[in-house]
Amino acid sequence: MSPNTSLNAKKIDPNDVGVLILLRCGLFAFFVVGIIFIGVGWNAMQLPRQVGSWPTTKATVLESKIVSELREEGGPENRRHVNIFSVELEYQYQLNGSIYTGDRISFISKTSRDEKKMQPVLDKYAAGKTVNTYYNPKDFDDSYLEPGNPWFAVPFLIGGTLLSLFCAVAFFKARPA
Repeated sequence: MSPNTSLNAKKIDPNDVGVLILLRCGLFAFFVVGIIFIGVGWNAMQLPRQVGSWPTTKATVLESKIVSELREEGGPENRRHVNIFSVELEYQYQLNGSIYTGDRISFISKTSRDEKKMQPVLDKYAAGKTVNTYYNPKDFDDSYLEPGNPWFAVPFLIGGTLLSLFCAVAFFKARPA
């Protein structure tokens, strides 16, 4: 095939109703994705707030240690392995004569590539320490040592809102010329 040979590619006519329908279906799908992001972000903001309103009780840290997990980063061209450090722990608390155990510090796990940055967390929750734990009054097995920060979900809310607004505007502006 010579460089001058055409593959008879069909040009897309923006006035074609089929193209318009396909465009609107795609915009609607992305609009729904934006709404889902808003919902995920909203729900993710609510859990730390709910946890912060739960009752607290004293817990004893049974075990705590810094653990490392090997993760892959980068694309196919520059893939590499990095160690991600976090604190793994187990604590015990008593409610209404029953003993419960927990293993969560907060809703979002604290991690770092630098093991030294996890040391203050380990010191705060060292084995043998007595700490406060937030427990779910409807399910005593559900507990956290910290309520967490609800603001991590803001990018989901902002991204979902912008995506949905863009798609809604484009959906109604997409019409034959």
